[in-house]
Amino acid sequence: MKDKEHKLTRRNKDQHIVVRIIRVLSFAIILVTSVFILVKLLLSTSLANNTIFLTVKNFFNELPLAVVNYLELGFIIAIVILIWVRGKTIFGKILTTLLSGYVLLLAFNDVRTLLPYQLLAPSFLSGVNLSFLNFISDINEYLPYGIVLLTFIIISGILGNKPKRISARLVKGGFVFIIFGMVVVFATGLLALNSEAMSTLDTVVTYIYAIAYALCGLGGTLGVLGFYRKR
Repeated sequence: MKDKEHKLTRRNKDQHIVVRIIRVLSFAIILVTSVFILVKLLLSTSLANNTIFLTVKNFFNELPLAVVNYLELGFIIAIVILIWVRGKTIFGKILTTLLSGYVLLLAFNDVRTLLPYQLLAPSFLSGVNLSFLNFISDINEYLPYGIVLLTFIIISGILGNKPKRISARLVKGGFVFIIFGMVVVFATGLLALNSEAMSTLDTVVTYIYAIAYALCGLGGTLGVLGFYRKR
C-alpha cells in the first residue's frame, strides 16, 4: 500500500515538474515575441529616428520575412499553451484554443485584433485562410463586437477570475490594453475624421498596443523567473 502511495506521489511530482517546464516555456515565448512586437511597434513611431532605434531598425530590416512572421505567430501559440496549462476544464481549453485560432485568422485578413496591423499568413495556412476570408466577408457588420467578446473569453480561459501569479496578472493587463486598442480602432472606423486626426489616432493606438506588449513582456519575464522560485 505504501509502495503504491509512493509511486502515485512520485508520478504527481513528475507531472507537476512537466507542467512547470511547459508553463515557463510559454512565458519564455511570450517574453521573446512581446519584446519583438514592442520594438516593431516603436519603430513605426517618431522614436525610429533615434540613433539607437536606427540601428535596431537596420537589424529588423535584415531579418528574413519568415522569421518575422513566425515570431509574431509565436505569441498566440504561447497564449494557447498557457491556456492548456492554466485551464480548468478540457471544454474550456478546446473552446479558447478555437477562439484563439479565430482571432488569429482575423489578423491574417487585415482585421486588427491582437496587433494594430495585418499579419501575413504562413504558406501552409493559405488554403484555410482563403476559406476563412469568404466566411468573414458575410459577417463583417458584426465582426468588431464578436472580436471583443471572444478576446474577453480568451482572457478568462487563460487566467481565470482570480490569477494568483503576478506574471499572469501582467499578461492579463496586457490583454486589457489590447482590447482597449481594438475598441479605439473600431470607434475610429465609425467616425468621419480628417487625415490629420486619423494619423494622431493611429499613433495613439500604436502606443496603446506598445503598453500592452510591454506588460506581456514583463509578465513573461516574471513567469520565466518564477521557475526558479522555491516550492
